[in-house]
Amino acid sequence: MKPLTVTTISRDRRSHSGLSAFLIVATTMSAVAVPPVRAGDGSAAGGHGVTVFQRSVYTTIDLPTCSRTKTSYGESHICKGLPGYPIYMAEGDLRAFIAASTAPAKSRAAEQTLKAFNTPFKGNATRAPIEWRIVIREGKQVPYAAIIKYYTKNDEAQGQVFVVMKIAGAETCHVAYIDAVANPEAIILARQVADEKARNFNCKEPPAIVGARGKSPM
Repeated sequence: MKPLTVTTISRDRRSHSGLSAFLIVATTMSAVAVPPVRAGDGSAAGGHGVTVFQRSVYTTIDLPTCSRTKTSYGESHICKGLPGYPIYMAEGDLRAFIAASTAPAKSRAAEQTLKAFNTPFKGNATRAPIEWRIVIREGKQVPYAAIIKYYTKNDEAQGQVFVVMKIAGAETCHVAYIDAVANPEAIILARQVADEKARNFNCKEPPAIVGARGKSPM
């Protein structure tokens, strides 16, 4: 694989206003197998003679199916993701706040978004895919990262950005942003970042821009 080009930035919002509904419903699609987890990887099941593979599974954001939750600043949504990993989603100031973990509403990702106006929905659609990078542990799907495409815009341009998110139990945060217009193989780069960087990423650190940039507002 090509080496990653990384630029560290900070994109963090800690208050939301004018929250409106967004959603999520799980629809597992065919898994994509990639090389087995190496011995000594903390995500692998050990001692059982079981080969653990990294792969992708998908859930679908489906706006009308999400349950609403009242908060001190308005309304957010808790939606179905992978088993045991619900999705938190809210919108404020024309920006989306999405988190996926065992307790997503209390996570750092629930406070993070891009500076540019953004949404995971294309045009007037109410459905959008989320890609989960997982390992199989004792027969269960255990995610360590998620990849979500955001449609972004500002006063000068429109674009698409992949957001790579770390998932470690209750902890989840943004790891990296990848310009999906500037990078021809952006999804491959996003998976590489998820597999190589997400597990050990320190959520106290700001996310990074990875790869070429400049085509999509971030």
